[in-house]
Amino acid sequence: MGGVPVFSPLDPDFRVNLVDISRRVTLKTKLVFLPNPNNPTGTLFTETEFTTFLESVPEGVIIVLDEAYHEYVTHPGYPDGIRFIGHGRPLIVLRTFSKAFGLAGLRIGYAVCRADFIRYMHHARQPFNVNRIAEAAAVAALENADRMWTRVRAMEEERIRLCRALETMGYFHVPSHTNFVLVDTKRNADVLFRRLLEKGVIVRPGTIWGFDTFIRITVGTREENDRALYVLEETLKAQDSR
Repeated sequence: MGGVPVFSPLDPDFRVNLVDISRRVTLKTKLVFLPNPNNPTGTLFTETEFTTFLESVPEGVIIVLDEAYHEYVTHPGYPDGIRFIGHGRPLIVLRTFSKAFGLAGLRIGYAVCRADFIRYMHHARQPFNVNRIAEAAAVAALENADRMWTRVRAMEEERIRLCRALETMGYFHVPSHTNFVLVDTKRNADVLFRRLLEKGVIVRPGTIWGFDTFIRITVGTREENDRALYVLEETLKAQDSR
């Protein structure tokens, strides 16, 4: 739409740097897009940091807060973006059914914000952007949210186990508040991605985000995680022996 993107680097802890972003805001800035937790690092910023950021940004700048991984977070300092709506700042909170609710294939999510913002979105959105099957599935998911929370707690236990195993193997991972882990294998991520794929293990190579030696591993079931760890270790050993 003719806008000029302005990028802000992550801080050394792989976290979104709200201080740096606020410094880059100018009189021309129309919108600031913030993921919390962040993808692909899994890191987050706290409510205190977010409040300070809001106070530093001119009142007319729209803040879009992407909370796609909201349901996975247990950190006590995590800000629930919806609670900030109506407090004077133009804020749009985005959430999805693609992650914790498991409805990724149906491509359904939602925004929470002021009514006038919703009206503007209706002017721009494509017709029939959400189909009836997706709507029915989303409503059913909300009515059975207990099942989602059970899966989330099970994922959290597996994430802890997966991270401990990676540490034992000697690999650094970014502390995550999501259902994935960003791991530094110290090898070319694209090459490793292809070799894992040949063995039926799918990860995301970090090269698409500028992390050339990192892979992002989604936390699966215990059996899936065990297989991923075994294949990863065997593949890395094979690479080292060449």
